[in-house]
Amino acid sequence: MTDQSSRNALWRRLLVVIALTSLTTLTALGAGCKTPDRPHFPIPDQSLSIPIPDGLTRVVFLNTNYQSEGAGSGPIRIQLDGQQVPSVWSERYVQIFVVPGDYDLLIEQSNVFFFKQRDRITIEGGRLLISVFKPFFAVYPVYEILDELPSDFESAFRPARHPKSW
Repeated sequence: MTDQSSRNALWRRLLVVIALTSLTTLTALGAGCKTPDRPHFPIPDQSLSIPIPDGLTRVVFLNTNYQSEGAGSGPIRIQLDGQQVPSVWSERYVQIFVVPGDYDLLIEQSNVFFFKQRDRITIEGGRLLISVFKPFFAVYPVYEILDELPSDFESAFRPARHPKSW
């Protein structure tokens, strides 16, 4: 009889641990879905052929995780000096125009856990291409400055979602 009681107590403890783990995971997922309440960059036409306004630099953020690879599920959020840029999902891009200078770049991603990377970058010249992605075995998103658009850009990438879906 005591053997059955100890098994029941063990099962109860196991169920409590599972319930707490599930609650923690759901809370983290819910927090990750919240849209940041920050000032937003104005979003121009996303055609990369539009002219660059005088005195500004075209900055293009691309999420280079490919859906077919199963990597980087979920959007990568981007901020420059605390201003929100549209989140970019896999195989999407967003362009903004900014005044050349030094900026605090923040990229963050929420899947089961919340990860972010902050860095200081210099934006100069007529165009800056920034690939944001989550490496396959990494737990946090990273970025890389590109010299050129990916060769499959025209066929693989679409503009980021409308700001209301951030």
